[in-house]
Amino acid sequence: MIYKLRAESSKDVAAFIQVATPLLLSFNMQKMLDIPDVEFEFETDLALDEIIMCLKTIADSHVMYQTVNTLQDYTGERNYNRSIFY
Repeated sequence: MIYKLRAESSKDVAAFIQVATPLLLSFNMQKMLDIPDVEFEFETDLALDEIIMCLKTIADSHVMYQTVNTLQDYTGERNYNRSIFY
């Protein structure tokens, strides 16, 4: 499955890659225009809830786990209902 998320910086994405490298089949990061955020597209066999739980092991990852979604459903908007207790 292909997913996409937004991150506050490339350092946040690097932290996710470090944790998830064995689980990522492919990935690509792009800088967003006019803001410091980046978008990260990746392919994995993990389910969305497993990705969210993985992201929550990373410090200050709230933007990533609040925006991650399948590529077709990705909007970049934060889902504030994904609290730290998801």
